[in-house]
Amino acid sequence: THGREVKLPVQYRDLLRLTFSVPLLDKNGMDTLWEKVTYDLKEWEHIREALVRTYAILKTEGDLSFIKHLDVARIDYCTFSRRVLELIGFTSDYLERFSTDFGS
Repeated sequence: THGREVKLPVQYRDLLRLTFSVPLLDKNGMDTLWEKVTYDLKEWEHIREALVRTYAILKTEGDLSFIKHLDVARIDYCTFSRRVLELIGFTSDYLERFSTDFGS
């Protein structure tokens, strides 16, 4: 690990503590096999903050000075993958900048 190993603030099992999910449909109304997940408020606050911190660790070597400008828009769930969609910057431009698959 050459001294670069870091404990991440969120783990896969944290993402599994969802409250419920709703199917994401494509433009033709067909099931995409992805689901938008929802967490209770306390859990969501923990996960959201932990994902932003994880992003900072991975992308900026832990520089947290910019995290007040980042927020997680949603988490999508699928039986074979997870995807995190994030809101970036001051203008609230929607970008899928941090799409990370969390394996099971």
